[in-house]
Amino acid sequence: MFRRPSAPLGRSLRISPTLRSPSVSAISLISPTTTEFTSKSESAQVPVKILLLGSGQSGKSTILKQFGISDAHDEFKHGIFSNTVEAMRTILEMMPQLDITADPRNERYRAMICDTPTMIETKSLSRRISYAIKMLSQDPGVREAISRFSEFQLSDSAEYFFDSIERLAAENYIPTIEDILHLRVKTTGVYHKEVEYDGQTLIICDTGGERCERKKWVHCFPGTTAVFFVVALNDYQKVLVEDESMNRMNDNFELWPHVINEKQLQSAKFILLFNKLDLFVRDFQVETFSAFFPDYISWKISTEFFTGSNEALKALAYLRQKFLGEVHGKREVHTYEVSATDSGQFRDVWDAVKKIIL
Repeated sequence: MFRRPSAPLGRSLRISPTLRSPSVSAISLISPTTTEFTSKSESAQVPVKILLLGSGQSGKSTILKQFGISDAHDEFKHGIFSNTVEAMRTILEMMPQLDITADPRNERYRAMICDTPTMIETKSLSRRISYAIKMLSQDPGVREAISRFSEFQLSDSAEYFFDSIERLAAENYIPTIEDILHLRVKTTGVYHKEVEYDGQTLIICDTGGERCERKKWVHCFPGTTAVFFVVALNDYQKVLVEDESMNRMNDNFELWPHVINEKQLQSAKFILLFNKLDLFVRDFQVETFSAFFPDYISWKISTEFFTGSNEALKALAYLRQKFLGEVHGKREVHTYEVSATDSGQFRDVWDAVKKIIL
């Protein structure tokens, strides 16, 4: 249902004039593509159904957590411990394939992480395990492997948890909201969560993004008020977990037209949410980006749509045009950029979005 060839990279795409990017400050300033809002409902008594769609690991579940994180932060500890240990284990297991060696002095720490059963570390983060992760995260070989993240499947939150390892291992550790937002838990099936947010009852539907999960999406379509289609901006450097021959951004390009043109969603408001802006800007290199998008170097955009000299924001405008080029007829799509792990940025986005969908 959600499969078709992607659009050619050289295709000319249209874009709304309000996509102008003012400056580097736009990294933290969320601005919509459409500024004319209409109120759908003034009543907080009518539940609003929001459907989160997008490919795997785009950040949909992080957005769900932003709508209502439990006060019982302690319940997330095991997942955070597991994410941290498994990220280091993944790196260590991939290093031989990348032809990278660790410092021999860290061999005992490598063995400690690789040889200990996974379930033990998820129950607690012992002093010896946390120290092993600390030492390994400083190893030049491990650092090189992390820098080559596009060559294997590594969680975007790996470095965040490595840098926080001493705090995570503290005896009285309680996860912070930022820790919880960085936690990666794979979504399978469809997860419904009803929350009260800003005085409005919201029904949030989170969906698994892997290909095998997408056939279940259709059951969520009826009654949808708004669709958040989430795209991880750094996906152009990665491949699908379920199909390593497929670039994740190309998968987004194939998936998006089927979602935006789905007949059952014609009455829904569409929010195209470009996520992981912080990682996109941090890692952006023109050479790497243009290797995936050969026409980017020669691509010209009118100053009506983009001003400034920041290449990362120019590349963002390029991606935005490609997605909006698949929107036909009078369909309105509102686009935003955000780092979903940043609660302040998410609040800015929601303040704008609620004027559109409520």
